[in-house]
Amino acid sequence: MVRRNADRYTISDWRSACPTVRWMRAERWDVITCCTTCGQKMQADLARIEREKGPEFSLWDRTAPCRRLRCPGFVEFHALPPNATVRFALMGWPTRPGR
Repeated sequence: MVRRNADRYTISDWRSACPTVRWMRAERWDVITCCTTCGQKMQADLARIEREKGPEFSLWDRTAPCRRLRCPGFVEFHALPPNATVRFALMGWPTRPGR
C-alpha cells in the first residue's frame, strides 16, 4: 500500500483519522490556540483538556474564550499532525442537513 504525502490529506481525512482529544494525544498531534482578536498563540494542553472534558471530547469546529487578560476574543484550535509540514485550523467539517 502506498501512503500519500501528509500534506495532501484533506480536512475530512484528518478529522476522520483523529476525531477526539484521545486520538490526537495518541497520535502526538501538536495543537495550539490562536486568538482571532489579539492574535495570541498558546500551546494547547491536550492532557488537561482530556482530563476536564473527557477522552471523547472533540476540538473540531470549536472555539474557546481567549485567556489573555481583558481580551474579548475567542481562540480557534490549530493542529500539526506528525509528518505534516503545514498547520491547519480544526474547522471545516461539512454540516449535515437537519443539524
